[in-house]
Amino acid sequence: MTHKQQLEWFDVEESWHVLLFPEKPNGFLLFVFGDAGHTVGDHQATWLEHPTRSLWLEWFAKMGYTICLTQPHPKHWGSEHATKTIKRLIHVVTKKGIFNQRVHLFAEGMGALLGFDLLRNGFPVRSAFFVNPILSLEEKFQREQRHVFFFKQWKKDVMEAHDLHDDETFQQVVEAKEDDIPHHVPMRWWFSSHQPVSPYLQKLQAKGLPPSITVTLGVPELFPHVGERAARWFALYEKEL
Repeated sequence: MTHKQQLEWFDVEESWHVLLFPEKPNGFLLFVFGDAGHTVGDHQATWLEHPTRSLWLEWFAKMGYTICLTQPHPKHWGSEHATKTIKRLIHVVTKKGIFNQRVHLFAEGMGALLGFDLLRNGFPVRSAFFVNPILSLEEKFQREQRHVFFFKQWKKDVMEAHDLHDDETFQQVVEAKEDDIPHHVPMRWWFSSHQPVSPYLQKLQAKGLPPSITVTLGVPELFPHVGERAARWFALYEKEL
């Protein structure tokens, strides 16, 4: 989707990341966190090879964003280690050029768990756009429990990612942040209408979502255009530097 000289591959905390440089930079950094199973390796990234997600990246670059595409582990499930890696990554990347210190976040699925953790930790985030976000491990737990075979593998992945060794600590981690959705920066959650409606989202909406969170239900035909919508969303929050 882009020329070789516009990419810079590097490793931080024993995981690979790639910077995508736009032709006309606007001075803002955009960190992109993929869903479970998406990978970034040495000169290889799932998103660069995917027809729709590479289109999203093209839109971000067209709008001038310097993009950091990262995945600390294909199945990190919002682990503390993954969050520490991203903190270190942001520190490294912000020193690679002259960028505004408040970054944008774009995440899909599991990647939203990383985004939420960065927001909870007070990182300087300007705005966030999450696609089909997993809003909590508890929500994912309830969904996976219905499918015994897949649940066993998912539980194993979560326990490995969070370095857990028994069911009690697993349950504690799953329930830890159930009611702790940060909302101090503008966020947009884009859900595809062909997926089941999240019970957790319904619960949050019944309580009343804060005005900083916008929820969009989009038809599958609009999925390829999500990158364009996200880029225009980010631009709304760049008037105050």
